[in-house]
Amino acid sequence: MHTFCAVFFLFAATALQVKIAVTSKCNGLEDLCELRIDQVTYPGSHNAGSGFDGKLKYWSGVYCSSCWYRNHGKSFSEQLAFGIRYFDIDTCYGTKEALNCHCPDSRKQCCYSGSIEKGLTEIDDWLKSNPNEVVIILFNRDSQTNYRKEIAKSLEATLLKLWPPTSTGSLAMNTYYKKNRGRWPTLKEAIRRNQRIFIFMDNGLIRYLGSSHDWVVQSNGNIKSSWDTVAVSSSCSSITTNAKSKCNSRASFMSLAAFGSYGLCTWHMAKVCSKWIGEAQEACYQKRKSYQKTVNFLLVDWLDYFSGVESVINKAKFMNQKNIKEYLGKDIFFPEFQGCSYHPGWFYKYCWKNCPKYGWCWINQYCGDNANICKQKSYSCYSNCGA
Repeated sequence: MHTFCAVFFLFAATALQVKIAVTSKCNGLEDLCELRIDQVTYPGSHNAGSGFDGKLKYWSGVYCSSCWYRNHGKSFSEQLAFGIRYFDIDTCYGTKEALNCHCPDSRKQCCYSGSIEKGLTEIDDWLKSNPNEVVIILFNRDSQTNYRKEIAKSLEATLLKLWPPTSTGSLAMNTYYKKNRGRWPTLKEAIRRNQRIFIFMDNGLIRYLGSSHDWVVQSNGNIKSSWDTVAVSSSCSSITTNAKSKCNSRASFMSLAAFGSYGLCTWHMAKVCSKWIGEAQEACYQKRKSYQKTVNFLLVDWLDYFSGVESVINKAKFMNQKNIKEYLGKDIFFPEFQGCSYHPGWFYKYCWKNCPKYGWCWINQYCGDNANICKQKSYSCYSNCGA
């Protein structure tokens, strides 16, 4: 009897710990739990499956040029571990199932990568080990033109196999939007129900699934993109120009396209564009905030080239800082983005801060040998660094 009680108490305590762990933070921040999914900014992966399984190939078996067609060098699980929470996916069709790929504008001659099921299984495994995380997946307009019906049916079979929305307690696709007349749940609600995967699909694919599915939402009209052709050499300023012209939208979600189209290899363009993402997201946010909307997806290629202060993960943190202030009225700051260093012009040690728009910036606060003073509160960025 004593043994049974001890075991029961241990089980109950463990269950309580699990419940607390699941609800304490959402996508890394406690305050994000109270925001709806359309009020949050997510680091995103453009053509997420283009390179997750190695080099891409044409249907003939010949390798495609990685310089032009490959967008990533990380698997889906590695992208998740890096911090990506939004996946933008091109789709093609193989002999019997849908594949990840990269389709050019014609969407006929595509370069193939591993199967959709292989990539989604990686996401499934990672999410089951990380119960506080919510992920959004878009199967976009760039699907192989002549095989869209086959692609759609294959996607349907794979998604229902992995994440059936009718399952009780198991990881599942989210059905809240269609069951609640077009309202989005908070991250906390999605996590509590364990419906932590949101599926969007372009009309070119969703039209073959019928209208009865409550686990998939049409992306057309719900997700607005700032994308336009971007030539990249030594500058990627066009992503800011595009943001200014296309972010004036009331759509539920705004995707900031922070990648180049041509001019350099995809990884070189990623490195150049990483310097412009802060400016572009601020320009986009200024257009959206009058509608009480935010910038939802920061979409990039080659995550490793968005490193340090320019990391897309850090840029999303800065935007979520604004989101929490805007929607909850709360001020938060990130001590890890502030520090103390010697200023050669002032001949003493002063605080510095990584600012949202243009990155590293000095702060007029003497720190001397007390580096902690720089991490005790949020200091303002100078205007030329970006608020």
